[in-house]
Amino acid sequence: MTVTTPGGTSNPAAFAYVSAPTLTGLNPGSGPTAPRAVITLSGTALSTASTVQVGTAAAGFTVVSDAQITVAVPA
Repeated sequence: MTVTTPGGTSNPAAFAYVSAPTLTGLNPGSGPTAPRAVITLSGTALSTASTVQVGTAAAGFTVVSDAQITVAVPA
């Protein structure tokens, strides 16, 4: 990205577009209500996830790939 004015053109600065994540599935789709049950989320653009919430509670998670995250369901 550069800016041009009557006085000249700026030095270039990098800009990267990050796509919004999408969820396409979760496994298992149902199960026990026990805390720390692990579910797998599938989708796209997941590798830059910074938070995962289950309802209103923050959940611990691991990014497996850009298409998959594992989540430890909070209590």
